[in-house]
Amino acid sequence: MDTPQRCNRRDKGVKRASQPLSGNPCNGFYGTAIILRIYRWRQLLFPFASLRFWQVGRALIVGYAMNIILPARLGELFRVNICKTWHSVPRSAALASVVWERVSDGIIVVCCLMVGAISLSNVTSQREIQGLMLGGFSIFASAVVGLLFLRRTSLNQLLQRWPSL
Repeated sequence: MDTPQRCNRRDKGVKRASQPLSGNPCNGFYGTAIILRIYRWRQLLFPFASLRFWQVGRALIVGYAMNIILPARLGELFRVNICKTWHSVPRSAALASVVWERVSDGIIVVCCLMVGAISLSNVTSQREIQGLMLGGFSIFASAVVGLLFLRRTSLNQLLQRWPSL
């Protein structure tokens, strides 16, 4: 049986844990990451539309929310549609910027994997880690080559086949 003092301490702990801004540094890191992503996406969209920081941020956050609801990261396509509907950004430009974001995110993940694998030099399954690194690097390198090919052949020409996109 709990004493009133013990219940009171437990309730304070629950209340402190339920307040998201009560000193949890993860929230600060996540907020900083979102701000950096908004800035990055704004820079990618700048040649096509001069959008304010909060216009881009609202579209990005709604797209991320849709990623939670929809399967297979379809929120990214929702974000492209939001840019067209709310801000008149060409869908092909918004889609190309989203694809470039995903590729650059993948490259960063592979680089982090490489740094982690280098730091784990004493692991017995080092060949498996090297295989993963090589596989990840080749996937994202081919994606970059594909993007460069699309840039050369004009993404707008390729997407004109689907006018409803």
